[in-house]
Amino acid sequence: MKTEIKFALIFVILSFIWNIIEYAAGLHSTHISIHPYFVTPFFIILTVVIYLLAIREKRKNSGGQITFSKAFMTGVMLTFFIIILNPAFQYIYSEFINTNFYSAFIQNDVATGKLTRQDAEDYYNFKNFIVRGSVYRIIMSISATLIIAVFIKKKDA
Repeated sequence: MKTEIKFALIFVILSFIWNIIEYAAGLHSTHISIHPYFVTPFFIILTVVIYLLAIREKRKNSGGQITFSKAFMTGVMLTFFIIILNPAFQYIYSEFINTNFYSAFIQNDVATGKLTRQDAEDYYNFKNFIVRGSVYRIIMSISATLIIAVFIKKKDA
């Protein structure tokens, strides 16, 4: 379980740093319209790399052998710890670093006609970001874990 906690911390800290980089680059303000083009690819790459490293470390700590089910459970536990830790980092970011985080996205989507004000306010808030982020992480993480576990297991078979 130490491996899963270690890599969950690495994941949320890197995500937190990425949010700060996005903010500094204006992706939460002046360049908000291109925000989605940078966020999704980053999190796909981050997820694959972190999960690969975690499962490889777990395999190394298991004498160089790992079963599919053990690799899969490593990914599931890693996901669990990320979902537990992430809200604290998101809260710190949105309350102390970028206090306009949600309002900037609300204003952008209303100004561009993507959403009504009420729909934007319902969508861009701390609670919804935590719920949606958790669902997204579960889908991405389990997908990455399944793929990685198949290949890691094949190497050891």
